[in-house]
Amino acid sequence: MCAFFGALGRCEGCEHDMNASPALNAILGKTGLTDEQLRSAGVSVLGPPSPRSAGAVSESPQLLRAALDYARRGWPVIPLHSPTARGCSCGRADCQSVGKHPRTRNGSKDGSRDPAAIREWWRRWPDANVGIATGPESGILVLDVDGAQGEESLIDLAQRGHILPDTYTVRTGSGGQHLYFAWPKGADVRNSARKLAPGLDVRGAGGLVAAPPSLHKSGARYEVNESATDPAPCPEWLLSLIQGTNGAETRQSAPAAGAVEGERLIPKGKGDPAKLALAGSMFRTHQPFDVILAAVCALDKRCEHQRGEDECRRKVNEWAKRYSQGKPLAEEKCANVEADLICLANVPVRAVDWLWQPRIALGMINELIGDSGVGKTTIALNLAAGGSRGRLPEGGTCEPFSTIYMTCENPIAEVLAPKFLAMGGDPNRLYVLKGTRADVDGETVKGSISLSDTGTLRDAIRKTGAKLLVVDPLQSFFGANIDWNHANQTRPVMDGIGTLIDEERVAALFVRHGTKATGGKATAKGLGSADMTGAARSSLLAGVLPDDDKQWALIHFVTNIGPRAGALGYAIDDQGVFSWTGASSITAAQLLAAPESPDRKLAEAVQWLSEKLKAGSADKEEVCEQADAAGISYRTLQRAKSALRVQSRRATFAGGSIWSLPANETASEAVQ
Repeated sequence: MCAFFGALGRCEGCEHDMNASPALNAILGKTGLTDEQLRSAGVSVLGPPSPRSAGAVSESPQLLRAALDYARRGWPVIPLHSPTARGCSCGRADCQSVGKHPRTRNGSKDGSRDPAAIREWWRRWPDANVGIATGPESGILVLDVDGAQGEESLIDLAQRGHILPDTYTVRTGSGGQHLYFAWPKGADVRNSARKLAPGLDVRGAGGLVAAPPSLHKSGARYEVNESATDPAPCPEWLLSLIQGTNGAETRQSAPAAGAVEGERLIPKGKGDPAKLALAGSMFRTHQPFDVILAAVCALDKRCEHQRGEDECRRKVNEWAKRYSQGKPLAEEKCANVEADLICLANVPVRAVDWLWQPRIALGMINELIGDSGVGKTTIALNLAAGGSRGRLPEGGTCEPFSTIYMTCENPIAEVLAPKFLAMGGDPNRLYVLKGTRADVDGETVKGSISLSDTGTLRDAIRKTGAKLLVVDPLQSFFGANIDWNHANQTRPVMDGIGTLIDEERVAALFVRHGTKATGGKATAKGLGSADMTGAARSSLLAGVLPDDDKQWALIHFVTNIGPRAGALGYAIDDQGVFSWTGASSITAAQLLAAPESPDRKLAEAVQWLSEKLKAGSADKEEVCEQADAAGISYRTLQRAKSALRVQSRRATFAGGSIWSLPANETASEAVQ
């Protein structure tokens, strides 16, 4: 035995020590022996033991509990293979998916929510990793962010205005992330690897992901983020990008395939407008240039008067350039260009028209800035709901008005409608602008919308008679190829929309996400170019005190059309119910301040909890209530509990917990 195994590591009866090296694992894999055979021969096998070994039983409860918990959520679970000392428990030396592929015959199709089936699986394979099936049946899709490359792709998307909402997030064993999103109803989302962007994979219909506490081949475990929430609705921009990558080949070939013999061609004079409308809708849905070109060329072949591929390429290049500059795709022909001068003596002075004096003005750009989760959408909906009934915050009144709401982050049926109706809004006065529709050769072509589409926006305003236009969030509606961090690109768009709302006498409220930075000036808080704040005539900051999550305020921090309003407090309870709480003394500087040092707060919590439990055991609920009264958050209290190694036991069979310091745990209490 020592002549063979002793050269590799430790065997029973000798003092050789076996190290877990890749070379050793490769040699063990070539022996063809199972883990049980190696152990019976006296070799100390690294990694999770096999199902029949006694050591596996200790891991089974943790994995089984997790699998049952996912099933209770409605997510079908699947037992996966596990990493072993020799690679993967599947036994294949060349396994490319160690610890990530199903043990069952039909893979993700075998996913189950049945507790009996799940218990049987983990009785049979106690060390099985936990897999979750993705797709419409489970109600989730997962964005797999693979390491640094995936993070860089997310940063690139964010710089283009595509911000992911807070959602259920898992840290993978390789250091990446799994972002869970609610399955978009009726969508066709397939699995893809790196088609969306480098380092970004999608797990959709028929897919699966390894879930916590599964073991990665690196030795690390999958973990749920501490800040995990329920899966958020899939942002429409993300769904559009995913479906664009899934169907790129189809879109390139489909129009050409439709040009069959005997099909009615597009009459002369209508082909160019049809190609322009098609390209415009594809630009607004952020399709790649080559896909747009292929679609335009295919449509050209269905025209009586065909331009040819070279001319189509030239036109698409021209349209792309104009779209990136925020200009209409069709260039207007002007015989003479001259300066447009306005003499001040010819300008009649007029008072500012207000929607909500002095915070939101008609005919001007107003903005609302804040971090995720501070209720920006809720504030905008509250204004729209009250206005639809002739009510304003702080008890003011007005003529009832209608609102146009542009959003790509908030589902209408699940988020906007319930919130608006719960606030007493008139549903006949809220219009959600989802995009555009165009008739192309008798067919309706739908596309997304951007702030550059002033003609469409003007049409919507006049059809509805709206007095408030909410854009939530602003960065999602600049259009493709606009870098919203550069003023020279955003200013033409802002000027265009500014002219429109002035002419139509509508108040525009642009909702902007805030940066992660703390401190500094409120004028630099919004993501994107600071020029966007410069274009706004009135700027509002919504937020919560960094060290007191019960103190919320709306701050009026910039205006050049009247006096600044005082801070206005608001509250959002655990059920999501919004209410104004009256005047507040909170300042913008307080909202932007960095939170107190977590180390100092933890030290104070440790001292408080130690004093509390020094006299003996205490009921958990009582401790939590007193800690809250002392200004200690639940999360900080839990960290202090861990630092003190506080022991917890069940109070009664009916429930409840008792906390005590280790030194206070008596023998009789420990038995109980």
